[in-house]
Amino acid sequence: MGLSAEAGVFVGASVQQYVKQTLGDAGSSLYVSTALIIVLATVGTYVLLDAFKSMKLDRMGKAKEAEEEKPTRIALALRKIHIPGTMIYFKINDRISFLVTVPLGFATGFLAATIAVGGFIGVPSIIYLLGVPSLIASGTELVIAFLMGTIGTFKYAWHGFVDIRLAMLILLGSLFGVQLGAIGTTYVKGYMIKFVMGVIMLIILVSRATVVPVYLAQLG
Repeated sequence: MGLSAEAGVFVGASVQQYVKQTLGDAGSSLYVSTALIIVLATVGTYVLLDAFKSMKLDRMGKAKEAEEEKPTRIALALRKIHIPGTMIYFKINDRISFLVTVPLGFATGFLAATIAVGGFIGVPSIIYLLGVPSLIASGTELVIAFLMGTIGTFKYAWHGFVDIRLAMLILLGSLFGVQLGAIGTTYVKGYMIKFVMGVIMLIILVSRATVVPVYLAQLG
């Protein structure tokens, strides 16, 4: 996924630069906000519904079922796709064609270059389309994010779109945040990770939706 995500970052950054050159800052902001709204509305709603389903099972005394995180029907169907020479045994006790991960990685990279957060689609796609447990999905996405960030940074910096001082200050805070997050995910239940992720998505969706009229007005 990291390799195909790199291609997605390259294409996404190119599209972003084209929009900015064509429509200016307002057009670029509108593009980013629209992409965020579409992705967050779709993925956030699905993740929240799944979290509530698991919570309901837990309250009914079916904690084991709530934490099982059984693969979705889509994930099971994708695992049945057998392409000779492409099958890889992953940490989910099953084999999947690595070609299945290509579009998922590309979409993650494209969104990372567009809205700077590919994890919004990366983690849910790993969970629901590949049938990977939440904890493994979160850890795997961190590695993918590192690979995407490396290439994406150079591409944006080449065009002068990186504020290194601001980045270092935010990175300093994230060094503590990522440690707390990693520790926290080992103690909470799997469905709580989904719940928090879904809530954050919907909060950001609302904040972006409120500024869309502003960008439209600026574009006339």
